[in-house]
Amino acid sequence: MRMNHVWYVLLLTFFPALALAQPDEQEKGGFFGSIAIGGGWTSGKPSQLDVTDDNKRINSLDERATRESEGIVLIMGELGYNIVSTGTKISLGNQKCTEISAVSLTVDQALEHIGTFQASFGFGEKEVWKDPFLVGVEREETDETAYTVGLQLQEIAGSGATASLTGTRYKVDDDLIGSQYQELKRDGTMVTTALSYAFPLGENQMIIPCLGVKIDNRDGDSNSSKEAQISLAHTLEMGSWNFATSLSFSQKEFDKMHPVFHETREEKGYAVSELISFAEPFGWSGFSINCVITYDRRDANIHFYDSDALLVGAGIGYSF
Repeated sequence: MRMNHVWYVLLLTFFPALALAQPDEQEKGGFFGSIAIGGGWTSGKPSQLDVTDDNKRINSLDERATRESEGIVLIMGELGYNIVSTGTKISLGNQKCTEISAVSLTVDQALEHIGTFQASFGFGEKEVWKDPFLVGVEREETDETAYTVGLQLQEIAGSGATASLTGTRYKVDDDLIGSQYQELKRDGTMVTTALSYAFPLGENQMIIPCLGVKIDNRDGDSNSSKEAQISLAHTLEMGSWNFATSLSFSQKEFDKMHPVFHETREEKGYAVSELISFAEPFGWSGFSINCVITYDRRDANIHFYDSDALLVGAGIGYSF
């Protein structure tokens, strides 16, 4: 099973938990790095837009995907250099990527009385169908490439506020459906902005609400959309244990009627996750053990795009 949203869930919910159990790299200069090896089990129904091993051929646009389950192995890492005298940190890896980027170069710069400014540059590639709506014969894959630039300001003016702005450029190699329907062209640009605030609840926990907006401007108006997202996270530290719980909801509306389904797409997304980290197990300095359970669901008025995924996983990380 090659479910693209499973990769997304792993990147955004599983491996960020590793940071909870790692020592503070800002206190020392020179090289730093981390590596994480994890695995687990996932089960879900991908949308028929997703490229998987089991939906290469569909017999009807109304056909629902079958539930797929499999084990997952994933290795992630990061290597960087910290310049304490200037408050600059540079890193390269895939632990700070988005659902789009596979590898990212990140530069963090501490600015006195302002906050920490972060700039990131990412690149990613995934498989998509040349013509997702082809029925009765096997569909063929092509590549979608994405280049991403992100800007973020953390701990604004010493507060718990964080603001971010991200731009992504998409290019589909062989956009067969886009050549047939101008409204379904997939090349384009997406802009994402988000604002969050960390409210402390005592010394060992905090609550973090976040509001986000995505404006996806593709060459085809039927693939262009606007999405609003609200999320709420809670973190708790108990000695070597760290817990992070998150809930999110999103509403997505497309700009123009879909020429194949003759209906304008609308989608709602739901996600919930629980992350648990344990620092320095058995007294092993720099190591951490991490576990996750997460559920992600997307409901669309056009059922071709419905999807859901459950992930249960665990892994071990090491940082230096």
